[in-house]
Amino acid sequence: MAFRADEAAKYGFERALNILSPYEAKPGQRERVRAKLTEIVNECGPVVDGYPAWHPFLLETDSTAWSPSTPHGSPSFKNLDHTVYLANGIITCPYPHAVEQLFASIQQLRHSSAYFYIERINDVVMHAEGAVPILIKCVWKSELNVDGTIPGRTAIGLMLEREIPNWKVADYSEPWEAMKESMLGEPHGARSSLFVDQQTGQMMKTIWNQLIKTGLWGNER
Repeated sequence: MAFRADEAAKYGFERALNILSPYEAKPGQRERVRAKLTEIVNECGPVVDGYPAWHPFLLETDSTAWSPSTPHGSPSFKNLDHTVYLANGIITCPYPHAVEQLFASIQQLRHSSAYFYIERINDVVMHAEGAVPILIKCVWKSELNVDGTIPGRTAIGLMLEREIPNWKVADYSEPWEAMKESMLGEPHGARSSLFVDQQTGQMMKTIWNQLIKTGLWGNER
């Protein structure tokens, strides 16, 4: 089945709306959450299930092991609570005791290809009364494609930067089919996702398969 980006984005939006709307929210409250979520999606991209392993939000994960597809639990993001992930942003709703530490940890993050910003989401209740809605942004240093996907040069460069050093520790090569989710992010199709378009996804696949043929990471599994 072909990957339908519009359908995936719509489904993700409705799921996020359910997560962020307070329990037993009145219609007016839910509509305010919907309006704010729409505004944030327009700025930070569609709601996603998980990031490609090379995404800046996963900079603290272990490149030598199978890593989680979201940063929840990694050192700088450990105070995330009731969270929605977007292609270039994170909406999270911690309670007041965790807010200061979350701001401090995100503000010290550095990445070669992106800037990180963190701010409060004002004038709307998300998740529950007393929770503090927060938006964490990943602002790319390179311009995104017209459709909002990450340009091939950036995506492929980050993929290679993360994966090639593993030749030192790898015992065998993983086929593209096994790595596709980690390279394209979730949701995804055969060669594209909400992060990369068909052209970039195909180039990533081709490069990966050529590297396997060199024996860079050892014999094929």
